[in-house]
Amino acid sequence: LKMRGVKRLVKGGYGVLRGGNVRRGYSEELRKVDVNVKEWEVKDCFNEEYVGELKDRLKRIARRRIHPSVYAKSVNKDKKAAVLVPFINNNNEASILFTRRALNLRHHAGEVGFPGGMQEPEDKNDHVVTALRETQEELGWKTFGQKDLMEIGLWHEMMTSTQTMMPVTPVLGWIKQDFNELQQHMNTNPAEIHSVFCLSIKELLQTEKQGFTIFDTKQKRILTNDDGTPKIFRDKDQLPEVPAAEKDQKSSFRIRVFTAGPYPIW
Repeated sequence: LKMRGVKRLVKGGYGVLRGGNVRRGYSEELRKVDVNVKEWEVKDCFNEEYVGELKDRLKRIARRRIHPSVYAKSVNKDKKAAVLVPFINNNNEASILFTRRALNLRHHAGEVGFPGGMQEPEDKNDHVVTALRETQEELGWKTFGQKDLMEIGLWHEMMTSTQTMMPVTPVLGWIKQDFNELQQHMNTNPAEIHSVFCLSIKELLQTEKQGFTIFDTKQKRILTNDDGTPKIFRDKDQLPEVPAAEKDQKSSFRIRVFTAGPYPIW
């Protein structure tokens, strides 16, 4: 998932709509969009008032959705997934919670993301229910539910990859407990989750802790150094030129990387 738009929502402003509201392949829900709202300062910690402001701000952003024609021929056209983008206070500082996948998994081993997964029939096509259930399973927090979360809303729909073509809905929500309290409830499965950590919003906004890399769609991984660590370029101008043939085939593309935490987020 792209962190850039989420951090702009928290910081304020509507940069996600700059240059047009809809990208190719997206349809759009009709929402009133106020593009003249001034940037809001990042507040020190989440509370009901601040989260209420974020919820109101989200209502004024046109939500992008994948057009049905994009994945109509996919073998996974009837499958959907949802993830929870968990806003949380860490030592009373506004932060976002991340999970790192186990290192021995067959797919996406060691990658950082959000808790979530496939929608089940019992979810009754409710993205929030899916995100809550999957978060409960991944964190091992058996009693986690709606009472522990203040829902903010749904973020832009995204695709898993060009191969599976499965839509994923990010659910934005504030976990009311501080991360220190949350850790007392967690009992993660080491076969699935390597670690759970937080990064403050202020850290994510630090430009000196951001960079770029190239994602190879054929190998389904980002560029790496000889020692296996991600190859990160601090400036777009430092990125290697993508051959024209690869551009046409969309076999690789550049992505933003956040390096403030213990593991790169991309």
